[in-house]
Amino acid sequence: MQVDDLTAKLETVSSKNQVLTQELSSLKEIQTKCEKLEKNKKKLKQQVVNLRSRVEVNMVEYSKIEQYKQELEERTRLNIAEKLKEVDLFLQTQVASQESLAQLRENNNASLRSQMELRIKELEFELSKMKSSQEDLTKTELDRYKHLYLEEVIHRTSLTNELNK
Repeated sequence: MQVDDLTAKLETVSSKNQVLTQELSSLKEIQTKCEKLEKNKKKLKQQVVNLRSRVEVNMVEYSKIEQYKQELEERTRLNIAEKLKEVDLFLQTQVASQESLAQLRENNNASLRSQMELRIKELEFELSKMKSSQEDLTKTELDRYKHLYLEEVIHRTSLTNELNK
């Protein structure tokens, strides 16, 4: 019985040994996997650190870009406002010039109209004088011709009387 017990114990121990060997082999695989996972974990941590560093750098760059963008927008806005003021001033100057030009034209037209009216009155006066002079001249000539005619009639009558005597 003792041999059977020992054989049974040996088989039990051998069976346990196989189970333990398998467990050991399984544990070694798990340990290898664990080591790989640890290495991957370290790599991932390093990648996370690198990515955080990049994110921080990018955030700083983004912040600088945003600041530059805001400064550029502000300068552009101020530049546009200045240009609009210049355009507004130019347009006001143009309007004032147009109004001044219109006033000058109106004054010039009024002056020309006044000069023309004055010239018309002068010409009408000259015409009136000429008519009056012409009438006087015509009346004087008419009086002269009447006088000459009367003298001629008197002279004929006298000649006719002399011839008839």
